[in-house]
Amino acid sequence: MNFKLKYGNDFKEFGLDERNYLGTLDIAYTPGLENPAQSIQHALENPIGTPPLKEIVQKKKAKNAVIVLSDITRGVPYKQGHYNSLLILAEELEKAGITKNNITFLVGTGTHRKHTEEESILCYGKEIVSQYSVEFHDADNNIVSIGTTSFGNEIFINKRAYDADLLIFTGMITTHYFAGYSGGRKALLPSIAGRSSIRKNHAMIVRDGVGIGKLKGNPIAEELAEAARLREADFLMNFLVNAKKEIVHIVSGHYEKAFHEGVKKCNELYSVPFKEHADLVIASCGGFPKDSNITQIQKTINNAKELAKPGGTVLIIAKCQEGIGENKAFGNWLSSLKNLENLIQIQEDTIELGQYTAMNTSKLQRKYRIVILSELPQDELEKYNFLWTSSIDSTIKNCKELYGNDFKTYVVPNGGLIYPKLVR
Repeated sequence: MNFKLKYGNDFKEFGLDERNYLGTLDIAYTPGLENPAQSIQHALENPIGTPPLKEIVQKKKAKNAVIVLSDITRGVPYKQGHYNSLLILAEELEKAGITKNNITFLVGTGTHRKHTEEESILCYGKEIVSQYSVEFHDADNNIVSIGTTSFGNEIFINKRAYDADLLIFTGMITTHYFAGYSGGRKALLPSIAGRSSIRKNHAMIVRDGVGIGKLKGNPIAEELAEAARLREADFLMNFLVNAKKEIVHIVSGHYEKAFHEGVKKCNELYSVPFKEHADLVIASCGGFPKDSNITQIQKTINNAKELAKPGGTVLIIAKCQEGIGENKAFGNWLSSLKNLENLIQIQEDTIELGQYTAMNTSKLQRKYRIVILSELPQDELEKYNFLWTSSIDSTIKNCKELYGNDFKTYVVPNGGLIYPKLVR
């Protein structure tokens, strides 16, 4: 049996004996919207839980608007083919009376780096970059306190967003390995939040209840929702996509009601049932930009490990041309967490940015054999306690030696999208 998985902008091919194959686990195919531009316009005019966007602008007598965007690491299909959702959104605001020079696109980088101009054009389109104000959030400057959550976290957000007459959230809804789901309220925290607020929220990864697809009882998710209520957005537009990154569904309107409708659709689109755990899971992140660095592939690692037996092998196909990524603290912590006892003893209030992800990854590395096929040299991967491989075939051969000739394998083409559900 022959397979081909995405690797950056290319593919990796491999063969697998039929007796070792449990199945290919991928989201069910859903065709992209036939006319995305028309569907986006319809969503703006027929939202969930709010009046149409134009009416909101006119009722508030809004003179300016801030539209929060996801950065390049999120892979949101703001534009594809002959449509640009951001132009449609901006034009709707202009029809309602907000002039072009009073519309700001605010890139919610959280603690990520700014884009290059080429990356912004790739994400948002030349028309947006050249005709509108596109700004980048800075987690350390021009932030203002909006209050404190019940978890004791003072929430700081971008001052321009806070002061805006009209605040709009955009993004994409998928599952998330510690926030439960991406999209919705994450456009505020972490996207446009202060560094200390992000750190305290993400440090709760050590608490019970945190996990994929969990909202209720998940302290991180519950605080994200609380934070969003401290500075409510006036409108939300979120996409759901298929494996080709085509928009298949749009939710718009009230920042909570529309998000929760999107979560229901997410569960419908991305849930992947499986009946048993495998010795080997071979998972692609889905290619660029989801496999550009070690930090970005954590979502695929966390999704794929759900399919593996304890002690099983999780092989991640990820180009990682950017190495560890911009979060150097993640790499530093991951390379320093040599034993689980030291990791367990770290207190939540001392966890630093990057460390929470390292702690989670380190736990997984002690439960599963996490192997990465990438552009990175062996010594660098092993510094971060991952297992290096030169090819998929060599890992398959190694698994035969470890688990016997009849070892079982799942193949996962889009590890960043699937929501594994064990069915007994």
